[in-house]
Amino acid sequence: AWTGEPGYWIGAMVINYGFVVALGVAMFALANGLWSWPALVQVVVFAAALIAYLKLVEERELEMRFGDEYLEYKKTTPFILPKLKR
Repeated sequence: AWTGEPGYWIGAMVINYGFVVALGVAMFALANGLWSWPALVQVVVFAAALIAYLKLVEERELEMRFGDEYLEYKKTTPFILPKLKR
């Protein structure tokens, strides 16, 4: 089975882990009255940068690599939030 280059998925894993940790710290601070506006701004900016990277860089690479097959997949799959099945 093909698993891909470790350098690609390790980077994505580290970025996602960092986001989860930042979100967890922000939630802890909010729950304990330790919240600050700079912390909120940092979490929002980090999330926006991650989404921009995915949309601008990674999607372009997937389009070049997989062509029409990826474009068809992209038409039926939402970008960030999955569709809720009824």
